[in-house]
Amino acid sequence: MIKQLKIVLLALSFALIQTSTAFGSDNKDASISVFVFFKGDPLYLINIVENDKIIGTTDNFGNTKIQLKPGSHTWTFKSEEDEIYQHTLEVSAGEIVQLLVDIKEKESADISMESSKQSDNQADTTFVQSTDESTGIMTKLSGQIISAENQKPIANARIYISGISGNLVTDEKGFFSTELLSGKYNLSVLHAKFNSTLKPNIEISEGGLTDLVIELTPSGTELPEFVVIAPFIEGSLASVLEERKQNNSVANYLSMEQISKSGDSDAAGALKRVTGLTLVDGKFIYVRGLGERYSSTLLNGANLPSPDPTRRVVPLDLFPTGIIRSIEVQKGYSASLPAEFGGGTVTLKTISIPEENFLNLGLSYGHNTQTTGKDGLTYDGGSNDWLGRDDGSRDIPQLLYDAIAGGTELRPSNPFVPGGYEPEILEQIGESLSNNYNLHNEKIDPNSGFSLAGGMRKDLESGVVLGFSSALDYGSSYQTRSELRRDFIVSSGDTLVLDSEELSQTTRRGVDLSAFLTSGIEFSENNKVSANYMVLRNSSDFAEIAEGYNEDLGNSRRIYEIRWTERELSSSQYFGEHVFPEISNLKFDWQFTDSQAKFDEPDNRIYRYDRREEGDFIFSTRNDSNSRVWRELEDLSRNIRYDLTLPFSIKDNHDIALKFGQNWVYKDRNSDIRRFVFEDVGSLVNQIDRSLDLESILSPEFIAPNGYQLQEVTRATDNYFANLDTKAKYLGVDYSYKELLNISLGMRHENVNQSVTTFKLFDPDQNPVTASLEDKSYYPAFSSALFLPADNQLRLNYSETATRPDFKELSPAQFKDPVLDRNVIGNPDLLAGSIKHYDLRWDKYFSESEFVSVSLFYKQFFNPIEMIILPGSSRIISFDNAESAENYGVELEVYKTLSFMNRFSEHDFWSDIYISGNYAYIESEIVLGTDRPGGQTNNSRPLQGQSPYVGNLQLGYDNLDKDLSVSLLYNIFGERISEAGTSGRPDIYEQPFNQLDLVISKKLFDRFKFKIKATNLLDDEVIFLQGDEVTRKFTKGRTFSISIDYDIF
Repeated sequence: MIKQLKIVLLALSFALIQTSTAFGSDNKDASISVFVFFKGDPLYLINIVENDKIIGTTDNFGNTKIQLKPGSHTWTFKSEEDEIYQHTLEVSAGEIVQLLVDIKEKESADISMESSKQSDNQADTTFVQSTDESTGIMTKLSGQIISAENQKPIANARIYISGISGNLVTDEKGFFSTELLSGKYNLSVLHAKFNSTLKPNIEISEGGLTDLVIELTPSGTELPEFVVIAPFIEGSLASVLEERKQNNSVANYLSMEQISKSGDSDAAGALKRVTGLTLVDGKFIYVRGLGERYSSTLLNGANLPSPDPTRRVVPLDLFPTGIIRSIEVQKGYSASLPAEFGGGTVTLKTISIPEENFLNLGLSYGHNTQTTGKDGLTYDGGSNDWLGRDDGSRDIPQLLYDAIAGGTELRPSNPFVPGGYEPEILEQIGESLSNNYNLHNEKIDPNSGFSLAGGMRKDLESGVVLGFSSALDYGSSYQTRSELRRDFIVSSGDTLVLDSEELSQTTRRGVDLSAFLTSGIEFSENNKVSANYMVLRNSSDFAEIAEGYNEDLGNSRRIYEIRWTERELSSSQYFGEHVFPEISNLKFDWQFTDSQAKFDEPDNRIYRYDRREEGDFIFSTRNDSNSRVWRELEDLSRNIRYDLTLPFSIKDNHDIALKFGQNWVYKDRNSDIRRFVFEDVGSLVNQIDRSLDLESILSPEFIAPNGYQLQEVTRATDNYFANLDTKAKYLGVDYSYKELLNISLGMRHENVNQSVTTFKLFDPDQNPVTASLEDKSYYPAFSSALFLPADNQLRLNYSETATRPDFKELSPAQFKDPVLDRNVIGNPDLLAGSIKHYDLRWDKYFSESEFVSVSLFYKQFFNPIEMIILPGSSRIISFDNAESAENYGVELEVYKTLSFMNRFSEHDFWSDIYISGNYAYIESEIVLGTDRPGGQTNNSRPLQGQSPYVGNLQLGYDNLDKDLSVSLLYNIFGERISEAGTSGRPDIYEQPFNQLDLVISKKLFDRFKFKIKATNLLDDEVIFLQGDEVTRKFTKGRTFSISIDYDIF
C-alpha cells in the first residue's frame, strides 16, 4: 500500500509539473533576475509594472526575480510616486536572463543583459567617476572577488560603486582595480551564478585600499563553513538571520556556520547554544525551561517516530550535524505547525543538491582524560560491536525462541495446569543461553571517527537540474566514570537520614553510524521534486559494577550489569514544490514521509552479590539475584501533508497571501519484553561455592533439574501496542504593507485519536487493558512584525495550543521505566491540557550577521500533566493533571564583531573578532493542588527540569585570508529539579554546570582542513542536591580531539 502511495505521489508531482508548464506557451517560462541601481546604489522598493500590474518589487539589494512567458514585454520601473524608466525586452522559452538597470536620471539608464541564450555575452563595462563629486584626492581601490564555498576567484563579477557611473568587471583571477576619490562608498557585487552582496560604508583613505577581498556565496547555498561530513551545505549565519527577519513569529535559527565553530557533533549538543534551551541527559532539549513533553521535533517539516521505549519524543543525539543544513527553533506558534506545542518546535532542515560536484573524506581522533588509556570495564561481546550492530550472539537462542514462540510462557510442567516443560527440557534450554557474565578491566581505546561525503550536480541544456548529496558518518566514543549515588529518608525531626549509598564504576561505549542521501530534479524554478533517504543508528555498550550499602536491608551488595542497546531511526521523504505563475503564483507544496524507529536491547544481564560476615561477596540467594531480559520496540510513522499559498495584491503596497493545508499523521507502536531468571530449585545448589564468578556458578554443570533452572518472569504489563491518528487542517492569511508591517492570522483544527493497549502475554482470555484519548479542538495563532527605521524590528505573537499525554502515561497497567529504573503506572483519566502563549521581541540588525535581540514571554497552562509519586513506600511514579501552571521570562541575544575598534588601531584585525552571547532568565510555577493523590512534598514548585537562567558566551576569531577560525565557548545553566521530593523530602536539584570549550580550525594546502577541539576544559563536577545532601556526583573528564578533512575534489 505504501509503495503504491509513493508511486501515486510521484505521478501526481509529474502531472503537476506538466500542468504548470502548460500554463506557459509552447515550452517553459523565461526566468529573469533584475537588478536596479542608481549610481551604484541598489534601489529598494522599485515596482516593475507590465500592463498596469506589478510583477516584481526590488528588495534591499535592488533585486527581484520574475517569470515571463516567451515573447516581447514592456516594463515600467516605478518608485512609490514616480515613473522612473521604461524598457522593452524579448525573451524565449526557458531562457535565463540577468538584467542590470543602472538609472542615470529620470527616463535614462544604462542597460546590461546576460542570457543563457547568448554565448559569453559581455556587457559594456564603461566606468566613469561621477562628475558631481566635490573635492578629494584620487586614490586606488583594488581587490579580489572569491567564492565563499571554495575560495576560488570569480571572473566576470560586476561591481557597482555608489556615486560612480558604470561598473567594474573582474578578470579571470577575480581581481579588479580602479581609481577614485577618497571617501566612503557602498559596493554592490553581482554575478549570475552567485548571490549578490552589498558592502556598505567601505572607507577608502588617501593611501588607497588595495587588499579588499569580497566573498560571494553560490546561489542556492550560503555556507563557507562545514561540519565534519558535509562539505557543501547551506546555512550561513547571514542566511539564517535573513530567515529570522522574514519570519513573523518568534524563532531562533542555528546555522551550520555556527555549529562548525562550536564543534558540536550532533543536533542535541548544538541546540544547547540557542537562547533559552537546555540539554538534559545529553539528548532531550528543554525550551524555555519546559520539559521534553513540551517540545517536538520535525524533520523537514515532518513528524518522526521515537526509538525511546516509554516516550514519543525523538532523542536529538541521533542526528549528526553533518546532514543538517540549519535548525529552526520556533518559540511562537503558527497554524501550519502541529498544535501539540509548548516551549517550541525544533525543525531540522537537511542538506540539499550541491552547486558543484564534490567528494570529501574526514578522519577524527579523540582523547578523554579520565577514560582513554585507563582501565575500564568490558566483557566478551560480539564480533560486530564496533559497527554498532549485534552479530547475533545476544539473540534469544533457538531452543528458547522455539519454546516461547507464539506467546508461550516458559514454565515447568504442572499436573494441575496444562502446558509447561519437563525439567530435562528446561535444562537444555537453560544451557543454550550464552554463559557470558564476567566483567574485567581493560585499557580503553581512544575515540575515533570517519566520514565520507559526496555530491553531484548536472545542469542539462534544457534547463533541468539533476543532483544528489550523500553522507556517511561513523563515530566510536568511550566514557568511564565513577559515580556516587545516595538515597535519604526523613527522620522524626524532619532531617534527612542516609538510607542507602553506592559507588558505581561504569564504562560506556557509543557507536554512531549514519547514512544520508538526497536527490532531486529541478525542472524549472517553479517545479522541483526531491527525495531524502536516511538511516541513523546509535548503539550503546554499557558495563557497570555498583557497590554499596542499604540501611533497610542491613547489608552491602555489589550489582553487575551488562547492557547492549541499539536505537535506529530510518526515514524516506518525498517532496514536491510547484508554482503556477498564471494563477497569481499559486504555490503548492506536498510531502510524504515514511519513518521507522527501532529500539533493541538484547540480553540485558543483571546479577547481584551480597557481602557476608567474612567480608567477601557471594552470589545472592534473593529472588532478584539475576535476570536476562530481551526488549524490542518498533514505532512506525506515516506523514502526508500539503500546503497551498495564493499571493495577490489588493492595491499598491498591500499584499495578501492566503494559506491552506492539511496534514495526516499515523503512528503505530509495538513493545515486547521477555524476562527470565535462573532459580534455585534443588539441593545441587548447596554444593556450589557462591563466591565464584557467575560463569562458574551458572555453568552447564549446575543448570539441572535439582540445581539452577531457567524460568520466565515476564510481567503482565511488559507488552503493549499503541496508535496515534492525527488529522489536521489549517487556514491562514498573511498581510504585508510596504515592507513595513506583516500580520499573520491562522486557525488550525486537529482531530486526535490515541490509544494504548497493554496485555498480559500469557492470559488465555486475552483481557487487555486499554486507555484512550480523543481530542477535537481549534487552535488560533496571531503574529505580527513591525519593520522600524534603522533596521529595527518588533514582533508580537499570541496563540493557543495543546498538550497531550504520552502512550504509557494513559495506561493503568504498571511497568518499569528502563530509563528511570522505577515502577510507573499510567492514569487513564488524564485530560488533554491547553496553553496560552504571549510573546514580544525586539530585534536590531547592524549588518548581515550582527544583531541584538530582547524577548519577553509568558505562558499560561490549563490542566498541565505532571509527574507525581503515589503514596506508600514503593514510591511508584504516576501522572496527573495539575490545577495550573505559568512560565515567563526574558531572553537576551547578541552577535557583534569588534570592527569598531579598528579606528584605534593601524590594522583592521578587529573585524575578524566577534562576540556572540545569549542569556535567558526564566521563572515558572506549577500548582498541583492539595487534593491530588501524589505524595509529593511541595504542591507548588517550579516545573521539573526548568533552570532559572541559561547562558552562552562565545568569543571568536575568523580570518578568511588565513583560513583560520578560533572559538572559545562557555555554557552554564541554573539549578533545576531532576526529581520532585516525596514524603517530606525536599526536591532534588541538579546544580549549575559550567562548560568551557575551545575549537580551532585551519585550512592548509587548499584541500586540507584541520580542526582541534577541547571540550569541558573546566571539568566541573555534576552534582545533585536534596536539601544540603549530595544524592549524585560524578565528573565527565576533559576531551581533546583532532579531525582532518580532505577535499578530494
